Amino acid sequence: MCEKYELGLTRNRLFDPYSLVLFRGKYKETFDEDNGRKAFRMLLEKEPVLSTVAEFQGDGTVYLVSHKDSQNLVFSDESGDEIVSSYNNSGLDFSEKLFEFTIADDELVIASHTAVADGKSLLRLAKYFIAFYEKKSLSIEPSEINVFSDFSQLPVDIASP
Repeated sequence: MCEKYELGLTRNRLFDPYSLVLFRGKYKETFDEDNGRKAFRMLLEKEPVLSTVAEFQGDGTVYLVSHKDSQNLVFSDESGDEIVSSYNNSGLDFSEKLFEFTIADDELVIASHTAVADGKSLLRLAKYFIAFYEKKSLSIEPSEINVFSDFSQLPVDIASP
């Protein structure tokens, strides 16, 4: 089922010249591909925003549309430095995907578009992924997607929009 969420307050970030946020973490050993894929499928269930893309309407409105992207965990032969360099050079096409997860030996690299993530949220995603990978968590209760289309939707106790 496809769901749409209007992207309001962060819409301007779609066109930011540097619209990429990266997380890079080292794991205690080389990742097992089968366990990594299982953990990633669990993460996709827990965090439905991972499978969204940005879609423009004729009137200029932008929506995050879920379940359009067949998100995959990428296992790469490149080093973590090469992966990060590649992202820094090319970024992510928000119409194709807003997140990408790459594993290179013992490193996890998560790339995301700034319209939907920041460093803290990528750290949270990495934490969930590792918990699923290590089988310390099995809860895949889906998280709510919050895009805060306008200022009235922001929580009262937020420090900055």
